[in-house]
Amino acid sequence: MKKVLFPIIFISLVNISIFAQNKQGSLAIGGTFNLDVQTQADKANNTTTDGPTITTFKLVPTAEYFITDKFSVGMGIGYDNVRTKTVPNPNTTVITNSGWPVIMPFARMYFPMGEKVSIFGQASFDIEPGSTKTKTTTANVTISTKENDFFIQAGITPGISLSLSNTIAIDASFGFIGLTYHNVKQDANNSTTTTNATFKVDPSSFIFGVKFFIF
Repeated sequence: MKKVLFPIIFISLVNISIFAQNKQGSLAIGGTFNLDVQTQADKANNTTTDGPTITTFKLVPTAEYFITDKFSVGMGIGYDNVRTKTVPNPNTTVITNSGWPVIMPFARMYFPMGEKVSIFGQASFDIEPGSTKTKTTTANVTISTKENDFFIQAGITPGISLSLSNTIAIDASFGFIGLTYHNVKQDANNSTTTTNATFKVDPSSFIFGVKFFIF
């Protein structure tokens, strides 16, 4: 099996503050943006078969208010989408499109390690109620199905903030510790529920961003 991952754009946690630095009473406006395309190909007996193409898009603008110099609360509201295209044979195409509005209240605590570096912990509660639509086209005949999809994630994300100047800082978050709940409802009598406890700190979970402080 051969798997190729093409990250097209991965820009996250871009905050624009309308007050200088992390000061009590200041407000930061920013958000996260992620666009990723993944393709897969299987090779057996010198024959290559294309696997699914998965496109992930997520945009969540945020507003963050500093109650003190070290503690802030905020809210993110946006949209999350995953589109999967599969061609199991030359005559059939299956397209699955999942979309979730995102509501994400959060709180962040900063721990200064010097004049330019702070460690932070972000507690968030991510709610995403949505749906998954599947279209299967065979010989110009299309069959459509729909499932209701509900996702909740609650936990803590650690990170570090580095100040490059009085107006620019770089943030990096890494990992997640918490719980996820995912319910897929096919109809009134059938549903699938998955609950996970997650502890993850690895390079694949790094999210980098830039803060711009405007006086």
